[in-house]
Amino acid sequence: MMKVCRACLSDKLLYPLEEEIVTEYNKLTNLNIKISDGMPQFICKKCKETINEFVKFRDKSHSSETTLRENITPVILETQIDLKTEVKTDEEDEDANDFQTALDIDIIGDISETKNLLVEKDLIHNLRRKEKQSNKKSRANQIGIKNKHCKIKNEEINRSLQCGICTQDFSSNILLSSHIETHKNSRNCELCDRKCSNWAQLLAHRMEHLPNNQQRCHICSMYWWRNSNMELHYKIYHFHQGPGWKCEQCLKQFEKPKKLYRHMNVIHGEIKFFCDYCSKGFRSKTSIAVHILKHETQKHLSCDLCEYKTKYHAGLLNHKIRYHTMSKVNCKTCERIFKDQESCDKHKCDKATTVCHVCGIEETNRKLLKHMKKHNPESIYKCHRCPAEFRTSNGLKVHINRHENNKTKHCEYCPAKFYSASVLIKHRRTHTGERPYVCKVCSKAFTGNHNLKLHMRVHGEFLIKKKNKDDVTIV
Repeated sequence: MMKVCRACLSDKLLYPLEEEIVTEYNKLTNLNIKISDGMPQFICKKCKETINEFVKFRDKSHSSETTLRENITPVILETQIDLKTEVKTDEEDEDANDFQTALDIDIIGDISETKNLLVEKDLIHNLRRKEKQSNKKSRANQIGIKNKHCKIKNEEINRSLQCGICTQDFSSNILLSSHIETHKNSRNCELCDRKCSNWAQLLAHRMEHLPNNQQRCHICSMYWWRNSNMELHYKIYHFHQGPGWKCEQCLKQFEKPKKLYRHMNVIHGEIKFFCDYCSKGFRSKTSIAVHILKHETQKHLSCDLCEYKTKYHAGLLNHKIRYHTMSKVNCKTCERIFKDQESCDKHKCDKATTVCHVCGIEETNRKLLKHMKKHNPESIYKCHRCPAEFRTSNGLKVHINRHENNKTKHCEYCPAKFYSASVLIKHRRTHTGERPYVCKVCSKAFTGNHNLKLHMRVHGEFLIKKKNKDDVTIV
């Protein structure tokens, strides 16, 4: 049976068909498919989300239609009744006016002038109707104006502008603005005892203590829904300062408030999400979503240039840059790999180094974790086929590949295959001509460090130490 999506024939991120999905799919397409009908029994993630969106849209439409039918029908009847009453009143007015014209004709008694009088009465009748309509509009406008004035007066009476830094209230914006300037030399909030680093941050912080209709800039009444954006507004437009934000807990600088907001949630935020498999806590949804992939056994993502498979999108992107990109560039500071020189130049790295307390070597924080395993004899990985032991899981994987004769590393210049990435890197230098290991005595260059150590025998230095056959190898 083909392992493809039943809807779009895709072979990525497949899920088995379920009864609920099949029924909704049949309602949407009128195809009447069934489970175990000899056709592909899978559906991709995108099509599954599309069907779920269709179900939500259908349910929402049904609920909206029922509410509309329940609420709009009596309103239509009321409008019809009002129209009937208005027609009756208009007919009564017309009958009264016709009766008046008949009396006038009888009083005058001149049959020759009846036609002219009727024309004049029609004109008078139309003028009276227009006057009535204009009077109604003027009355409605007067009533509306009175209501507006009453609302404005009530708002002015009930309105109290709060300071947000202290407990005082004011009746006008002028008094509020002059009072806020008295807090300019202070950096402490009197309502929650918070200490702010600058005046703009204190003004942005006061929004937390104000009601929703007063959370605006006290100078220009501009509204921002996030305090960091309000702080940026005060700095640029009112204080003419350059943008810059500092984390109050770790004192790290950021160029944009969005990056500071993300840093506070990821690094210093509360742990809100917990893994169902191992109960590990995380501060964001994205972190726990990436973590859950560790517990999955199937690798959904695969490289289209080789047989590499992974669970992570970042791992697939890093693999393509590292092994299938000819113009890749390494950052000399943090040793990160980029696809070209332009992206490497845009990169800003902070190389935070730490000194090992055992041997005194200085390494980056990422490399120091691997380095500390050399000083810990308990952190070793044992091979289940031979007595070999390793300090890293990667070393054990390479060793097992040698047992199984599984060469997973491919050269992009020739058909050669290797067990480990270090041997592939050394082999690749034979194609590129790179020789980074240079002899300090005769300036001869080599592709690998081992070749340089062998060469140093010529100068009387024996740098390679042989191991006894009885010793267990710990790599």
